[in-house]
Order: sequence, then C-alpha cells, then structure tokens
Amino acid sequence: MKIALGQINTTVGAVGGNVDTMLAYADRARAAGADLIVFHELCIPGYPPKGLAENRDFVSANLEAFRRLRQKCRGIGVVCGYIEGEGKSGKSQVYNAAALVHDGEVVVRRRKNVLSAFSGFDERIHFTAGKGGAVGNFKGVGIGLAISEDAWSDKDFWEKGRRKRTLPRLKAGLVGGGARLLIVIGSSPLWAGKSREREKAARAVALRYGVPVVCVNQVGGNDSLIFDGGSFVVAADGRIVARAKRFEEDLVIADLDAACEAEAPEQDEVKDIRSALVLGVRDFARKCGFEKAILGLSGGIDSAVVACIAVEALGKENVLALVMPSMYSSRAAWAMRGRWRKIWASSLARFR
Repeated sequence: MKIALGQINTTVGAVGGNVDTMLAYADRARAAGADLIVFHELCIPGYPPKGLAENRDFVSANLEAFRRLRQKCRGIGVVCGYIEGEGKSGKSQVYNAAALVHDGEVVVRRRKNVLSAFSGFDERIHFTAGKGGAVGNFKGVGIGLAISEDAWSDKDFWEKGRRKRTLPRLKAGLVGGGARLLIVIGSSPLWAGKSREREKAARAVALRYGVPVVCVNQVGGNDSLIFDGGSFVVAADGRIVARAKRFEEDLVIADLDAACEAEAPEQDEVKDIRSALVLGVRDFARKCGFEKAILGLSGGIDSAVVACIAVEALGKENVLALVMPSMYSSRAAWAMRGRWRKIWASSLARFR
C-alpha cells in the first residue's frame, strides 16, 4: 500500500479554503499512485479552533465542508480531522474527531480520547472526550485511527502521568481489534527537541505492537503556536522509512511494501528556532490579512534580529524600519537624530 503524507498549512476558521487545499493535495497524491492520503488533526476547521468549536454555525459549516470533501475526493482514501457534533440544542456535545473516507463513504471514525491540556489550547474546555478505539478495513488492511496523544501510551516510554492510563485502549481498541497499520494524526506544536520525542514515541509503539505507524503533523503558525510538521512513517521494525520536511508544506509518498530507511535530517536547534520564528511571523501576517510591517529600531542587536526575521518572512519591500534614537541607542543611531524625521516622512510616503 502506498500512503501519502499530506502535510499542509491550514487556517483556523477557513473551512472552505482548508478543504480546497486538501482536495488539491489528494489529486497530486492520486496521480502519484497513492492509495491513501493522511492529513493532520482538525485540518478542516483548523487547529486550535478554541471557542469556535462551541459555535453551532461553525460546527455546521465544518460538517458541510467534511461532506464536500467526501463527495469530491474520489479514487483515493482520505484520513482527516474535523469537529463532530452530537445531541440536540441545550445538550449538544462536540468532539475532536477523525475519519477515514473513500469514494464518498466513511470507512471508520474516531473521537479523541485523551484531550490536550496544554496552556493556550486546553481542549477539555471545548470538547468532550471520546471513548474506545476505531479500526476499519481499507483495501484488505485493518487500519487503526488515533488522534495525537491517544497513540502515545506505551508504558515503557511514558513511565508516569495520564498517558500511561491509556495503554489498554490502544492495545484492546486498535491492535487487539485487528489493526495492522496505525495512523496517528496530530497538531503538535514545536518546542526544543519535540521532533525527536515524537519519533521516539512512535518507534516505541511500532516495536511494542509490531505494526507500522504513520504520523502526520500540522505545519504553520497560528497566533502564539508554531507547528513544525516533520511528518513520518515508522516500519514495524522501528525504522523511519519516510519523512516530510519541517517548517513547510510537503507531500511524501511512502510505499509500505518496499520502503527503504529514510535519511535522518540534520538537527540544529539554532536553525530550528530561526525557521520557527520566520514561519510564525509570515503566517501571523498572512492569516490576519497583513502585507506590510513597520518596525521601530533602536540600533541594538535585538532590533537587528527582529528586522532580519521580518524581512525574511515578509520580503524587504514590505518592511519599513524607523530609527528611534534614545539614551540607550548606539552612537550610530544617535548620529541619525538630526535627519530621521525627514527620512521617516519620505519613506512612509513610498511605503503607502
């Protein structure tokens, strides 16, 4: 089976645009011979939706977008994340859900069991926790779906904490239920060493249960959160057989029947931080509808770094720097104090 990793940059709230992107990637994957394409957690509404998940109209729009995806995407299976609603007015509940769909039909659904509780996107406030696993048959292969933390429950990897308590669900609900391939969709934000941690956890699961693990992570910036991508596939023997790029969108086709070990990427924490900052600035501006930025520079190293990041993210033609000398500024900045008003006025006129 050939599986495509659809690592895309979605926008919170833009359900129509997000599905358009998914359809375009699915077309490319099908043309490349893939049987199945996998997208990240809550890719249709965008992650994290926060309070939008409690808005009835938004949930309905997300479900309509999910229906459009099922109808328009043919000839290839799709794994995606969406918001699932249940219940009548006054008693409704919403779930962080995933589904495998093929030619208009839902093969299998899953509701996230272990809701994220990190600062900035506490899912327990907006979602109801699901129960149990989900295994479906796709082209003769039992496929188990897991959403983010639902999969990282190997007690040999996590020695303590709430993840340890989810171990029986993974074993009984997925592998014990006939899964011969685990697909894990996530929206895991970046912090130092996070990519290594994700791969280590997936290897532990693959080796413990003897099944391949496909992990697709979101890429992009959403307000204070930056998602680094780095999606990958782990063979049943623990080898990483496919990797997507970090900090950018990517489409990778992995052949589970004839896969060679993927080359390990260079690990450079400084480069990662720079890439994350540039991605965060670029996406904040783009997703909020900004094209240009004005910076106030003091002449110090901090200002210089900010200016470099802004130029790399937005392009030099879209960044206007204003020199603002003060008692803390460098001598070079002070040398400009007699001319900076005139320079500011003329530059601002061109910038507009």
